[in-house]
Amino acid sequence: MPKISVIVPVHNTEKFLGKCLDSLVSQTTDDIEFILIDDASTDNSLEILSSYQSKYPDKIKVISFSKNQGTSVARNKGLELATGAYIGFVDSDDYI
Repeated sequence: MPKISVIVPVHNTEKFLGKCLDSLVSQTTDDIEFILIDDASTDNSLEILSSYQSKYPDKIKVISFSKNQGTSVARNKGLELATGAYIGFVDSDDYI
């Protein structure tokens, strides 16, 4: 069980997503999981998420909604799936 879960709702942010995900996977702790939730993006966001999941299968979980449901629903879904003792949220157009 990871110590930290980071939930990232994603909707049409392909322009910023690579920088966001690079910043996440470059964190120095190994005791972390990233739950990336695509909220029915119509750009290439889901493909980008899938690419990172392929590179980091032990750290990244990707969930995809077929219908846009909004950030709150995406965050709540992430909370359902999180297994970490601590939970954080990152917007997909930000980096840490």
